[in-house]
Amino acid sequence: MQIIFQKTNRSSENPKRDTSKMKAPPSKPTVKLIGQDGNAFSIMGNIKQALKCAGADKEYIDEYLKEATSGDYNHLLTVSMRYVNIE
Repeated sequence: MQIIFQKTNRSSENPKRDTSKMKAPPSKPTVKLIGQDGNAFSIMGNIKQALKCAGADKEYIDEYLKEATSGDYNHLLTVSMRYVNIE
C-alpha cells in the first residue's frame, strides 16, 4: 500500500472538492433505466459502469457516487441525470 501526504495551506483551503483534475468522459453516456431494476444500488451500478466505459476516471466516478448518495431517492435520480443521459 502506498500512502501519499500532501501539504496544504489550510487558510485558503476550499471545502469543496477540486474537480479540475477529474477526467470526465468526452460525452455523456446514455443509460437505459426504463424497464430496469429501480433499486438505488442497481441504478448507481449501471451508471458507474456506463461512466467507466465512456472514459471517466475513478475520481469522477467517486464524485458521482458521493453526490448521488448524499440525499434521498429523488436526489439520486436528479444527480444521475446530470452525469448521464437517461432513457
